[in-house]
Amino acid sequence: MRYLFAGGGTGGHIYPALSIAQALLEMDPSAEIVFVGSKRGLEKRIVPRHGFELKCLDIQAFQRKLSLDTLITLYKASMAVLSANKIITEFRPDVVIGTGGYVSGPPVFAAQLRKIPTVLQEQNALPGATTRILAKRADLVCVGYAVAKERLAAQVRRPDKVKDLGNPIRLNIMQTTRDEGYRILRLDPGKFTILVFGASQGSRAINKTMLALWPRLVGLTDWQVLWQTGENQYDLIRAELPPEFTEVEPQVIQYRNLQVRSYIHQMSAALAVSDLVIARAGAISLAEITAKGIPSILIPLPTAAENHQEHNARALERIGAAKVILEKDLHAESLWSQLINLINDEQQRQAMAEASRAVGKPLAATEIAQEIMRLAVKGRSGTH
Repeated sequence: MRYLFAGGGTGGHIYPALSIAQALLEMDPSAEIVFVGSKRGLEKRIVPRHGFELKCLDIQAFQRKLSLDTLITLYKASMAVLSANKIITEFRPDVVIGTGGYVSGPPVFAAQLRKIPTVLQEQNALPGATTRILAKRADLVCVGYAVAKERLAAQVRRPDKVKDLGNPIRLNIMQTTRDEGYRILRLDPGKFTILVFGASQGSRAINKTMLALWPRLVGLTDWQVLWQTGENQYDLIRAELPPEFTEVEPQVIQYRNLQVRSYIHQMSAALAVSDLVIARAGAISLAEITAKGIPSILIPLPTAAENHQEHNARALERIGAAKVILEKDLHAESLWSQLINLINDEQQRQAMAEASRAVGKPLAATEIAQEIMRLAVKGRSGTH
């Protein structure tokens, strides 16, 4: 079977595709897989590193206001459909899978015009524009949130083709044990652990708040804090911290129970030891947090497209798995108030953990891959 994946721009669209692709290969080692991305997205660096072939389209994101740049974008999008059609002709995929981002549009649309089975994987609680446009003709739409299923079911001819299978996560997230996590990150097994991170580049708002809170955090006797600043902000944060914070290894400083890292390369280890997470509300981060059943305090990125991070965060808040602080309300006192309340209330933390675990779907990648394989077999047999 041959599978064509289209998606990219950000890690939130790339990593789900990689997780599904790896699940397909586990089930069918003879499967042929090609990725289509943009010349400007992170996929140009990430996809080849995972051993997959990447073909790039010259396309850019749509602007939300009419301008000359919008006209250029429309022209590039139409040319990208032609380029995607050529890739499809050469590769002859059995199924085309779109995981979101503007680059997923042309390949999925080209496949739909040719009656090739298409699958969409929507990560966010509020479906993105690309998903909403392509869902009507898609053969299968896999969503990460039940509320997304409700929103899309009203827009498609067959609501049964929209399935809430969860968001695919990295395979090693569920494999790393707590003991391994403590050893890898050099943390104290005798303490509860708070994990703090923004996106891969870090969050200025979260980092600024953490700088104001560190004197209180180091006073927590039964807790330790693992704080990822983001590689671009590590030096700035380090310069703001007192000399008591010493470098214990490159790009890692520590003082008492507070460990600061520029980037956590072993996120599976960090999640394995975490009892509470403070983070943004990207869909894949939340999928990993809930797969591990961890309670969280979420600070949605206000500039995310269509405010989708707040929709993601509110979906977890509604079921009791998370607390939400909007960035406009984020400061040392608001975060400390939520944090100390959870630290002092083990029963509430446990209830949030159970709610988080109940909505988590650690097998999402495998289940989505199974649906894709069924569609591919059905298409080849001519019963599609």
